Amino acid sequence: MSTAIKAIILGGTGLLGKALAKKMAGHGVAVDLSGRKEALNGFGFVQLDALTCDDYKFLKEYDIVIDCLGQVTNPIGDCAFINTTAALRIAKAVAGSKTYYVKISSLAVYGTAEMVDEATPCNPDSAYGALKLASENIVTELLAQKNLLNIRLSNLYGDAANKGVIAYLKREWLGNKSIFFDNDGSLLRYFIHVDDAVDMIDNLISNAQRSTGIINLPGPEKHTVKELIALAEAALNISYGTSFKKSDFVWGNIQDISTETLAGQTTLQYQHTISDYFKNLAAL
Repeated sequence: MSTAIKAIILGGTGLLGKALAKKMAGHGVAVDLSGRKEALNGFGFVQLDALTCDDYKFLKEYDIVIDCLGQVTNPIGDCAFINTTAALRIAKAVAGSKTYYVKISSLAVYGTAEMVDEATPCNPDSAYGALKLASENIVTELLAQKNLLNIRLSNLYGDAANKGVIAYLKREWLGNKSIFFDNDGSLLRYFIHVDDAVDMIDNLISNAQRSTGIINLPGPEKHTVKELIALAEAALNISYGTSFKKSDFVWGNIQDISTETLAGQTTLQYQHTISDYFKNLAAL
């Protein structure tokens, strides 16, 4: 990519944003990060709180806008505001420009299903999934499809991750090894290491055509909570004190996710597995 290209990552001071900024800067993109507090030296910083900002006109100055906002569930009111009001303000500011807009969404928009691909009707069964879908609908309605990429991402993990079930298992391995889940352990999720996710996303947005449309990025592995616990216990040679909550319904389980669209856009291969991640922890 040309050194003249300017990009901004909204919500860029989190796990994915910081890793993606480093990757893009490595091939000459001038990257700014936006957030409430500066979190990465060596990059431009735009102080921005999506809960209060009502003027996003400055986004038209950028060739690429990567939107990582709204990846929160607590408090759900903040999640709702960012994925509706803030999303609308951002889309209106970018509409009509040549800016390439990359939306980082979630596989949660599909809800519970046997098999999904990008054309599958979305039927979210969680508040978070419904709000991510609302955000997608807003940008799809307002932005030209030739300038829009919507990536439906799975659960991230990695050394710097402090959220999610894998990070939870790591913390309790270092702590009292007592874990609790508000489901019966059959919750099924897809996982991707943050480095693999960054490589894939960077490849999609930096290829000659610039990928557009909807692309599922589930990662190479799917596990239930019980399977993840077993993986961690085997690799770390421990036994967690585990308790579950009886569930009448487990939300968001998807048995199979098509990656044909992704495979048609990139030839990159995944480099990380969850088992290796836990084994590396055990070796520390």
